[in-house]
Amino acid sequence: MSREERFRPMSIPPSPPEAGSNVRTSARLCVRGLTKSYSGVHALRDVDLDLAPGEVRALLGKNGAGKSTLVKMLSGAVSPDSGRIYLDGAQVELPNPAAARDRGIATVHQELSLVPGLSVAENLLLGRWHPDGVRSPLIKPAEMRAYAAEHLGRLGVSIDPSTPVGALSIARQQTVEIARALSYGTKVLILDEPTSSLPADEVPPLLQLVRRVAADGLTVIYVSHRMDEIPVVADSVTVLRDGRHIDTRPIGTADTAQVIDLMTGGALRDDRRAGSSASGRVVMSVSGMSSGDRVRDVSFDLCEGEVLGIAGLLGSGRSELLRCLYGLEPRTGGSVTLDGRPFAPRGPRQALRAGVGLVPEDRKREGLVMGMSVSANLVMSCLSAVRSRGLLSGRRERELAVAGRDRLAIKMPSLHDAVGGLSGGNQQKVVFGRLLNARPRVLLLDEPTRGVDVAAKDQIYRLIRDLAATGVGFVVVSSELEELFLLCDRLLVLGGGRVLAQDTVENTSLSSVMAMAMEGGR
Repeated sequence: MSREERFRPMSIPPSPPEAGSNVRTSARLCVRGLTKSYSGVHALRDVDLDLAPGEVRALLGKNGAGKSTLVKMLSGAVSPDSGRIYLDGAQVELPNPAAARDRGIATVHQELSLVPGLSVAENLLLGRWHPDGVRSPLIKPAEMRAYAAEHLGRLGVSIDPSTPVGALSIARQQTVEIARALSYGTKVLILDEPTSSLPADEVPPLLQLVRRVAADGLTVIYVSHRMDEIPVVADSVTVLRDGRHIDTRPIGTADTAQVIDLMTGGALRDDRRAGSSASGRVVMSVSGMSSGDRVRDVSFDLCEGEVLGIAGLLGSGRSELLRCLYGLEPRTGGSVTLDGRPFAPRGPRQALRAGVGLVPEDRKREGLVMGMSVSANLVMSCLSAVRSRGLLSGRRERELAVAGRDRLAIKMPSLHDAVGGLSGGNQQKVVFGRLLNARPRVLLLDEPTRGVDVAAKDQIYRLIRDLAATGVGFVVVSSELEELFLLCDRLLVLGGGRVLAQDTVENTSLSSVMAMAMEGGR
């Protein structure tokens, strides 16, 4: 048996197309009527697509448009409620990712699935060393390296197969992931935000690699928010909105303004925040702040009672800006003042003591201690307020915890229950309550409503407005532009770690901010 045969996955014979299925037999991939809903809410509705061999199709849409659901269906991670998928004219069933891969559909996700401590060759062959999952003693390391070098060579790249993957740049790791996907005999390659974590100088080689594999006949679905990449890499564009297929057109007829109109629904009426609590007194002033190459020369002023929104794509430096202000990322340049005094915390403890709190993007890992009680989490940031003669006072803890529970309407069986047992919305309220007990002057919010239901989201909005009315200043990062327009007095657009623009919400529009973020992300 040859090396190629030994590593090749088992093939599953496809089913022939049904009579009257209206499937283009010349297409590499056809999707007909794909539909998926969760708890009665449609994530995807009756979507049809046709992709040809050698075509690179850009898949665009706002958050919640249905892109991820479609990708999960094609990857075998999610089963459709209805609809069919055809590959080379034959209907295929994709009950799981392994079945999709064996059919010839491979996905490279935004978060890479490589093992840093293993070599390039070992990662490329991960899970295929032996049918029962045990590494075969018949496979020699030299043979593995040769196999890896062969598939990397097909991509026109030179990477030593014996190199640990963790020693490679992110762009090189991305290349290894693509080589692994193609080594299965892939016909359709799905790339989900492949450049979101890459520095600008490493993006063009990846786009060239995509064009190279398409030239060999591979069909590519390219998911991205970066409009500057689309004309370079794609042949055509498909836009989804609210789970529906809005339009597919050749790249030559899809300029940025038209695509954004398709994504947003054209004439978009923004929901504005009613009134503003911002005073003219500056509570925080940031001047020329930098943190490596993720935050570059950022300047802005934040007034008491003001809600400042930070807009930008993934990788624009949004979260890094907040983490730098909170002392979690090193500051390599610039200065910050809080109430006119220098502010340079070396960590969260100093930031909290000075009056600056952070609601992190990942509340479970960075905002809460999931195994501790709700009460303990609520007082975690203000232990001095519950201390008596050097010991923690149970009575004071209960008083503060009850006050926080009532103020934020946190629903729970008991304050003594583990916070990990609460719903996502109530967990997020506990994070807010913990920080409010520290009496902050400024709150930094990173995706404050991610993963919470509509009712909890509305409560968080009202909480932010109420706190702003008392003079607390807010800096809010959100991937949902509509949320920023709903909450904020002013917007700052980031791209490549730099400030692209800043203006009041009244003087801008959702479409213009989206266009600036997508075009200026580099």
